Amino acid sequence: MGGLASSLPFTYAMMLIGSLSLIGFPFPTGFYSKDVISELAYTKYTISGNFAFWLGSVSVSSTPYHSFRSLFPTFPAPTNPFGRDILRCHDAPIPQAIPSIFLAFGSLFVGYLAKV
Repeated sequence: MGGLASSLPFTYAMMLIGSLSLIGFPFPTGFYSKDVISELAYTKYTISGNFAFWLGSVSVSSTPYHSFRSLFPTFPAPTNPFGRDILRCHDAPIPQAIPSIFLAFGSLFVGYLAKV
C-alpha cells in the first residue's frame, strides 16, 4: 500500500480526523472524553480507581502509535502497488460519504460544544 492520499483525498481526510480524535488531540471529542474518564478514575481514591487511571494512561499513551501506524503507511507513504490497482482505486460513493461527514463533524465539534 502507500501513496493513496492523492487517489483517496476524502478517505484520507476522514481517517486523519478520526485518528486525531482517537488519540486525544486537543479540542476534538476524544480529548474531552479521555480527559473526563481519567479524571473520574483518578479522583475515586480507591485501589480500583488508581488501577483504572494507570491502565488508562498506558493505553492512552500507546494509542497514537497504533493510530498513526495504520494511517501513514497507507496514505502519505511512497506507493508500491501496480498501476492497475491505482487506476481502480476510488473514494467512497455519496451514500457512504454522508455518514462519514456527519461522524467527522461530530468528532471535531461535539466535545467542544458539550464542554462549554
